[in-house]
Amino acid sequence: MEIKEKGKKYERELVELLKKYGWHSRRIPASLLDVIATKNDRIAVFEVKFTKEEKIKILKEQVANLYDWLSFFSYYPKKEAIIAVKFKRKGWKFINVKEIKDYSISCDMINTWIPWE
Repeated sequence: MEIKEKGKKYERELVELLKKYGWHSRRIPASLLDVIATKNDRIAVFEVKFTKEEKIKILKEQVANLYDWLSFFSYYPKKEAIIAVKFKRKGWKFINVKEIKDYSISCDMINTWIPWE
């Protein structure tokens, strides 16, 4: 499977997971943003990654893009920028990013964002 196809697959998987927990979510197919979701007074935007490795690096430019998108949605009082990484055979990790910087996400990190909350 091509890299772009894998990315789409896991973006779709995340959308379905979010829906399961009551989020209205959509994949954004134009590569501008991976996934956007709303629930009550919250909006979350996602950078979605898949890796077979134990660790993955997310560049600050990708995080800045999440914050750029959140700035369009002043209606929502709770805005969340999330890195969602699917680790092969280890499941999802969700990291709520609070500042624009490079992030190193490993498969043994504790989630700082949980979709069912």
